[in-house]
Amino acid sequence: MLVIIIIILIAIVIVQFLLNRKESSKLIDNPNEDSKDIADNDIIDDIEDNSDKYTKLPYHKKMLLTKNEYYFFKKLKELTDKDNLQILAKIRLADLIEVNNGLSKSEWGTYFGKIKSKHIDFAIADNMKIVALIELDDSSHQKFDRVHRDIFVNAALNAAGYTVVRTNGDISYIQACINSYKNSRQQ
Repeated sequence: MLVIIIIILIAIVIVQFLLNRKESSKLIDNPNEDSKDIADNDIIDDIEDNSDKYTKLPYHKKMLLTKNEYYFFKKLKELTDKDNLQILAKIRLADLIEVNNGLSKSEWGTYFGKIKSKHIDFAIADNMKIVALIELDDSSHQKFDRVHRDIFVNAALNAAGYTVVRTNGDISYIQACINSYKNSRQQ
């Protein structure tokens, strides 16, 4: 009950903020208009009518990383801390690559649909510039549909100029990528 009251109060504060903002902009546009006519009770009524709808949603917290991913993350952290590099986890492909311009809306939608909900396990970055993209492959990557997904992800990222490091936990190749990046930065 307390949670519902708190949610309703927060919603009312948000609505008041929006109404005040709307009132301010309307007064700027029409300074002679009476501000009493601006209140929008429909929004408040809608929030009150749907308060149960928003407090009984079927969600719960979950860990960002699996146990294997977290163990691997700690190994990566040992590598990256030495060079002040950052580790990003579970980055959407759509945050790393874009569909080219010049396609029809339908083609663009098809290609965007292929990347919008796929992600890469880890990225190593230097001030948010990607140094390496890493996929931690476990036995699930041997399944038929997962193999096709991995082939597509590699091809899409390669087309955009990235290289994907696939590993089952070995960090030696990742260390080589970091060393190569450091050497190129010094030249």
